[in-house]
Amino acid sequence: MAVGLLNLESQDRRHGSQVGRGPNVDIYGHSQGFWGFSEEKLTVVIRMLAYGSFADQVDEIGTGYPPEGQSLRFTIDMDIDEHKDVIYFTNSSTIFHRRKFMSSILNGDRTGRLLKYNKSNKEVTVLLRGLAFANGVALSKDHSFVLVAETTTCRILRLWLHGPNARNTNTFAELLGFPDNIRRNSKGEFWFALHAKREFFAKWFVSNRLVGKSLLELPLDFKQLHSLLVGEKAHATAIKLSERGEILEVLEDCEGKNMRFISEVEEKDGKLWIGSVLVPILGIYEL
Repeated sequence: MAVGLLNLESQDRRHGSQVGRGPNVDIYGHSQGFWGFSEEKLTVVIRMLAYGSFADQVDEIGTGYPPEGQSLRFTIDMDIDEHKDVIYFTNSSTIFHRRKFMSSILNGDRTGRLLKYNKSNKEVTVLLRGLAFANGVALSKDHSFVLVAETTTCRILRLWLHGPNARNTNTFAELLGFPDNIRRNSKGEFWFALHAKREFFAKWFVSNRLVGKSLLELPLDFKQLHSLLVGEKAHATAIKLSERGEILEVLEDCEGKNMRFISEVEEKDGKLWIGSVLVPILGIYEL
């Protein structure tokens, strides 16, 4: 994965100006996720993200709020069925806020949910509950199913929306790292961004709640906790799967020299737009 990386903290990012180049990548300003939505759709996203903190605004979302009596304090990703005017989105936790995402993972929190917002009747319904850090979400090209990333367990779940398997859920893929966002390309294939690989100690921490909770009680800052969970060596992994869950392509920066801790991979016009949740970059990779 040939990518150039600059320290952007001292660069001009006010107008999204290009600040660097690599062999296959142009580097732009910071991104915690790349949403190529219209202004109207972006407004919907912003409102949804705001509801977790501003309870006095929830009447705007309509009926069924808060869903099952639990607030949307940690909404994280979404996809839109434009034909039915329905938004599918994830709520990572009903206990922890985003800034406490490490606590959610290490506590073995399973309060994550996949929800649906119907814009026509403004109703919010819960489709899946009991998820271990619900994260990325993406509809299939024919809208017959929706995928949701379960970050703590490193797996992708598939909820069938239509057809003979409607309302059934199964495991679409089991990954070797912690999945973040999911993005579908024009062919109906899916790109998965892995925040980090799941090494031996990470697997032990997240599979043993007592160990995870004990870590949180130690006098460790975020960087130290994060290093224990994902390992000392930062890296980047992007995986493309078919609609059937077959591996089509893997891009990896094993040393983390150029890209690391990626959160999103969006394919458009022969390029991959790559965002990171921890590193102030936006990379463009030429396919």
